Amino acid sequence: MNVLLLNLGHGRYFTVLASRALKTRYTRAMRFFKAISALTLLVTAALVSTQAAPSSDGVYVGTLGSSAIVLKLETLAPEEVSATYYYRRIGRDIQLDGISRANGTFKLTEVKLPDREDFARLELTLQGTNLSGSWAELKGERRVYNIALRKANSSDFAALKLPSASALKKWMLENPLDALRFDMPLKAAKLETVAGKRVQWLMEPKSQTVFPSLLNASAAVNDALNVERYRIASDQLQCVIDDYEYTPKVSLYSSRLLSLNATATYYCGGAYPDYFEDNYTLDLKTAKVLMLEDLYRFTSVKMDLDPSSVGYLKYIEARTKVLLSLILKYGVTQGSIAGESKEGLGIDNGFSEPTWHLTAKGLVVRSSLPHVISAGEESYELPYSSLTQYLAPNSPLK
Repeated sequence: MNVLLLNLGHGRYFTVLASRALKTRYTRAMRFFKAISALTLLVTAALVSTQAAPSSDGVYVGTLGSSAIVLKLETLAPEEVSATYYYRRIGRDIQLDGISRANGTFKLTEVKLPDREDFARLELTLQGTNLSGSWAELKGERRVYNIALRKANSSDFAALKLPSASALKKWMLENPLDALRFDMPLKAAKLETVAGKRVQWLMEPKSQTVFPSLLNASAAVNDALNVERYRIASDQLQCVIDDYEYTPKVSLYSSRLLSLNATATYYCGGAYPDYFEDNYTLDLKTAKVLMLEDLYRFTSVKMDLDPSSVGYLKYIEARTKVLLSLILKYGVTQGSIAGESKEGLGIDNGFSEPTWHLTAKGLVVRSSLPHVISAGEESYELPYSSLTQYLAPNSPLK
C-alpha cells in the first residue's frame, strides 16, 4: 500500500488501494527468486541507492539533531521533488513536498495532517552523495536542528536485525526505505495450536504487527512468512496518522497449505476510514505464495494475468462469470447484511479481482473493493466438492 499520495485526497488514495489489491493478487508469487550469495546481496544494496537518476534520488541515512533518521528523495519534475522521512526509533512516515534547484539545493515542507498542526521545513544541499542542511519548525517553539545525511550503503543493511534468509534479503534490497525501519528484533506473542500444529505469533515492535511463524516448518517457509510480515509492518508504518489495525487469523493449516484471513481497518487521511481484506495462502511444500490460478482454473480462456495486456480483460471477464455462477449456485453467505442477496452480484462489483482464502470446508471469496465499514460487502464460501472440476493441473489441493 502506498500512502504517500494521501495529500492528493481520498479519491486518489482509494484508487491506489484498489491497485494494491490487484498487485497483491498477481505479484506475490513473483517475490521469490533464486538465492544468491550474501556478499552479492549486500553489494546490490549499495547500488540500490545510487543507480537512480538524477543522482540526488535515493535513500539517505543520518541524523536530524541528535535523532537518527532515514529519508527518501525522489524527483518528480525538473523543479519538483517528493520525499518521505522517519525517525528510526519510531519508523512512521512523515511526508514532504518541495522544490529542487539547479544548484543542488532542496526546500521541503512537511505535509499537514489532521492530527499534527506543527510543520517543519527542511532545507538541504547535495554534495556528492551527502545531504546537509537544517530542519526548522514553522510554528510553536521555532526549533532549528542540523541535518547530516549520506546515501544508504551495504553496512546499513547488514546492521539490520532481520532474519538472514534469501527471500527476505531480496525484499530488503527492493524496498530499502521500508527495510531500514526494522532495526529491532521480533518479540514473541501468543503460542497457538491450529489443527494439532503449533503456531508461534511474533510481533514487530514498531508497527505492533502480529504475524505467525511455524515451529515445524522449513526455513524456506518461514523465510516467505517473514517477507509478508515485514511487508505488512511497512504498510502500517506508511500510514502517517497511526490509525491502522491489522488482524490476521489462520483459516487453514494442513500438511500442505497455510491460509491466513486478515482484515484491516485504517484511517490514513482523506474523508473516511476504510476496511479491506489482505489474505495470504502459502504452499508449505514449495514455500510458494499462491495465486488463485495455482489452485483453480475457472475458464478455458487463455490465462493472461498481465493487466497491461490485451488478453487480460478477456480472461478476467470469463473467470468472473464462472465464479459468480458458482457463488449463485453453491455459495454459502458469510457476514451477510439485511436486504442484500446473491442475485445482486455483478461483474463490476469487485469479484473480478476477489480476495480469497481457504478453510477446512472450502474456498472463501470476497469483493476486493475497499469499504468504509466491513459490513459493506459479503463473502461466500464455495465447498471444495463444487470446485473439483476446476482444479489446476498441479493444484496442491489435489
